[in-house]
Amino acid sequence: MLVEELEASTSIIPSIDPMIEEIKEAQQLDAVCQEVQNLIIKGWPTYKTDAHAAVHPYWDVKGHLTQSKGLLLTLDEQATSNYSTLNA
Repeated sequence: MLVEELEASTSIIPSIDPMIEEIKEAQQLDAVCQEVQNLIIKGWPTYKTDAHAAVHPYWDVKGHLTQSKGLLLTLDEQATSNYSTLNA
């Protein structure tokens, strides 16, 4: 449910704020952002040491990261907490 809400909101964001498109384009050119998005989609390794060193700074917040339509996003604690409660 949360992902669908994010996708719905990101589909209208570009028309509201052109800067979002600039951020998306910059993320697409950034190798670390691309690797983080790949890990979000494919799954993070069990151990931090098995992940590329460039993504280690994201390890402790990986549960708060998501991606939608090529845009790397963070979820705030309230959204993450609500999502965990709904799926418990």
